[in-house]
Amino acid sequence: MKRHTLLFAAMFSLLGLGGISSAAYVHSTIAQYRDAAPCYQLTGLAGLLQATHFISSAGCTVDLKKGGCHDDRACDVTTPPSGTPPPGHCAPISNGTDCACVADKPAQP
Repeated sequence: MKRHTLLFAAMFSLLGLGGISSAAYVHSTIAQYRDAAPCYQLTGLAGLLQATHFISSAGCTVDLKKGGCHDDRACDVTTPPSGTPPPGHCAPISNGTDCACVADKPAQP
């Protein structure tokens, strides 16, 4: 009987640790894209979060020849997790190789 209790406690601990680790990874992925909306379909877990609208997408154009943004035009972050879409502009990210719609910071009084 004691062996079954120990086995149950070990399994419960492993499942709890796995659940906490998974939740932390999902939260960090969402936080990574909080202030910028990628202009393309992401892959992996980030792509799944983008498809379920936890990560926004944008309408910027990626320059395929040199990387980064085609221009720095104004854009709106589409499908925000909540609220109205904030205005922004297309800006290079990831050392200038990718492009995202970066939300404009509100003016300071």
